[in-house]
Amino acid sequence: MKRKMFAALALSATLAMGTIVPAFAVEVPGKDVAVDNGENALKQDESDKAIGSTTLSVKTYATNIQATIPLSMTVAGPAEGGALKTPDNYVIKNGSVYGIDVNVKADMTDSKLALLSDSTASSSADADKININLKPATVGTAFALKTAESTPWTIGAKTTSDTECKIEVSGSVSKTGQTVGVPITAMKLVYTIAPAAPATPAAQ
Repeated sequence: MKRKMFAALALSATLAMGTIVPAFAVEVPGKDVAVDNGENALKQDESDKAIGSTTLSVKTYATNIQATIPLSMTVAGPAEGGALKTPDNYVIKNGSVYGIDVNVKADMTDSKLALLSDSTASSSADADKININLKPATVGTAFALKTAESTPWTIGAKTTSDTECKIEVSGSVSKTGQTVGVPITAMKLVYTIAPAAPATPAAQ
């Protein structure tokens, strides 16, 4: 079972950078068990006995996904448009005893900006647009944030402490027409986290 986690991304029109605030954890319950009570009639054989079988299958399940993400992040860009200044301590932590697969997408529902998913926002004619790129430490190249889920990346299992995955954030913004120094909501980063396959617990 997957669970979604939300992190807000706010845009400031100043050059000041925000810091990451305390994160939170999400737990995933176990899976259901079942019995198939379909007919499996037993018939007496020549030894005056009736012999049959029930197939028993066993599966493992993720007992406790523990992952933390930042609650918010502030990036900043020039009022006339241009490259964003971003924090360098954006981290997702895996506290699970197995690896996790992470997907992310942008929720623009409450945004005052439009998302450019495959090009760069500029200071030209386009206004009120933003482009965000993410590069997790376990991924070779950066990818543009879109409203559709990203290709998942894996964060390794916890061993003696949580496994951290640092994410490089970059991007640009066009001129916004917003009041300088007043943050506006740009988007929410929606994370979906699931056990990596196979979900084999790491040695503790």
